[in-house]
Amino acid sequence: MSYRPMRAGAGSDMMQAAPLTVVLIAINVLVYALQAQSSDAVVLMDSGTTAGAQAVQGSVDGNFGLWGPMVAEGEWWRLLSSGFLHASVLHLGSNMLALYFIGRALEPALGTLRVGLIYFVSMAAGSLGVMVLEPDAFAVGASGAIFGLMGAFVIIARARGISIMQSGIGPVILLNLALTFTIPGISKGGHIGGLIGGAAIAGLLIEIDKRRRFARGGTAPIVAISVAAFAGLLIVSILLARSKFPSVGSPVPVVDAFRTLAGRVTAELEERGSRFVAIAEPVLDRAGAEAFFARETRAQRNPTHVVPAFRLRDGTEFSSDAGEPAGSAGAPLLAALAGAGLHVVAVVVVRWYGGTNLGVGGLVRAYGGALARAVEGAPAVRGERAAEVLRQQGLRVAIANVPVTDKPAGTVTRQQPPAGAPVATTDVVSLEVNR
Repeated sequence: MSYRPMRAGAGSDMMQAAPLTVVLIAINVLVYALQAQSSDAVVLMDSGTTAGAQAVQGSVDGNFGLWGPMVAEGEWWRLLSSGFLHASVLHLGSNMLALYFIGRALEPALGTLRVGLIYFVSMAAGSLGVMVLEPDAFAVGASGAIFGLMGAFVIIARARGISIMQSGIGPVILLNLALTFTIPGISKGGHIGGLIGGAAIAGLLIEIDKRRRFARGGTAPIVAISVAAFAGLLIVSILLARSKFPSVGSPVPVVDAFRTLAGRVTAELEERGSRFVAIAEPVLDRAGAEAFFARETRAQRNPTHVVPAFRLRDGTEFSSDAGEPAGSAGAPLLAALAGAGLHVVAVVVVRWYGGTNLGVGGLVRAYGGALARAVEGAPAVRGERAAEVLRQQGLRVAIANVPVTDKPAGTVTRQQPPAGAPVATTDVVSLEVNR
């Protein structure tokens, strides 16, 4: 089978020459718009494995980003959906620019079908790379698939006798690999896995095209082998995640005699120019903790870090370092709550960076100290009184039989609760009516 010359589509011919490339770019941009709309929410990914839970900013990221423990618990779609998410406008822009240049060179030469197969096999290979090298890291981005296209370009160019370095793609790949290993926060597994996967599937497709007995079958053998490779990569990734993150065998014991805060408390601490504000309040359950995190995150103006933690009545604990060095922020909050003997409490400590690095030890003292200052001497309750505080904290206005016949979709309707229904006056109630 012969290939068309490798040349780039340009201008108004781009959609005709490389339609898949254009569609993929459009999808990634639209998904990022959805990410931006959901960025105010804080989602707690509770894996049910030995890895515990992790908080993520944004409901789209929290439900579709790649995190090994969630894959281990059956959310396999994260291996694919994460390839359409991005962490920032810069992340999206750099990936889409790379996709534009490599796609407009490859797609006119190989055809839309082959480029699509290489793209999605590379995406799956990149996710496998993450499961191998960084299974406990949260990963998003199309880089794995794009690196796969770069790897395919190398294999195809070599097969045609084209110099990789003179083609311009060689230096680009070397530069991107250098950035992968020198800039913190870049997924090494995703990039390397995608590069290897793309090169491997491209080499396989070339061999298939060379063999007449396969060529007689048209594109069916190519599609069949690519789909098998794609499915195999996903299955191996799932099995690997399950081996690394086993499910928790038995539930943690319920704390019967618990002590909680009587209400919301706050405190502030300043450490070498950095300002730390601790906020804590009782919560009824995990959903209450998530709502608290989301509310407090939205309320802050330009914070450097918002570090969450909670302890529930069933013994469940959660904390996140929220971008601070590992163990320097979340763990001190749990230690402060344990030291005060508090359960069913959610906290955030908000930091505004003051220009001086505090080091891990300084951060541990600052985060733990801010929360300790908030809960030290704060009114606390036990037993029946604690249970009553939690009931009040979780109470919402009861609304029955809301009339919607004359209300457009999305209208917010206010209605008095039924007679005798208790109302917590401190609660903020929002109601969305959908017809």
